[in-house]
Amino acid sequence: MSNGVPARRLEDILSLPPQKLSESERHLVKMYQAGLEMQREDEDGGEKVFGKIEVQATKDHAIFMMPDGTTVKELECVILQGKIYRNWYGDKTNGDDGPMYCFSAGGKDGNPTEAGLEDISFLRSEPNSCASCPSNMFGSGERNSKACRETRRLIIKHASFQAPLQLNVSSTSLRAWDSYLNTASNNGVFLCSIWTKIKATPKGEGKMWWGVLQFERGDSVGTDEAQNYMSLHLELEHNYQEYKKGLALKSAKPESDDKPDPVSDGPISDQPPPPNDDDLPF
Repeated sequence: MSNGVPARRLEDILSLPPQKLSESERHLVKMYQAGLEMQREDEDGGEKVFGKIEVQATKDHAIFMMPDGTTVKELECVILQGKIYRNWYGDKTNGDDGPMYCFSAGGKDGNPTEAGLEDISFLRSEPNSCASCPSNMFGSGERNSKACRETRRLIIKHASFQAPLQLNVSSTSLRAWDSYLNTASNNGVFLCSIWTKIKATPKGEGKMWWGVLQFERGDSVGTDEAQNYMSLHLELEHNYQEYKKGLALKSAKPESDDKPDPVSDGPISDQPPPPNDDDLPF
């Protein structure tokens, strides 16, 4: 409230022509529109490490394990960012037990690791482009799946935690996430401006059970909250662009016969470091 006049709802601000908006409201609309365009691009990334939410499932139920060890049956959150990520661990019998051969932040360009460069089968496939990579084709993995594992990494804001959190959307929930994202974008809804409810349903057989996610639109957030969430989103996108620049520079670095000087904290590599669930930069 300012000067006794209640702040207008975000929906009302977005529906009004610019000449009827205050300077701060016009700035808010620009932030909303810029964030909506980034949301529609649906790339991947980030640079900061966040506390992670794990999905745990049994035959009877599926729950979310929060970073502090507490569990909830449903997440109500604001989604700040949702990005594509790919990991390839070699042939389809290797699974996640062997070394990572290649990864992609954004799902467009592959970044080979040292293990990938040394493997003959990897050199034959030449997966610089994810779209043409044989390991990104159905049938390259077990049960007609893709050998290259695809996920979505969501950065969310939960009311119980001060800092943003990370939730990984596995391949079994990709269709639900993509449908939710596309519906929001097609309707001009920026996810930073609404609450999202996320539930998990158990699926599997025998001793193998996992949670399949469902996404449901909740209420709109307040105008001040929306501005804060949009600022967080733009900060995440800036960090992502810097991270991508770093990957591009490392991949484009020319080969040299000069040996690197020894350092105390391990060997030097010209290749981007292989990410894993403990050190992924977002």
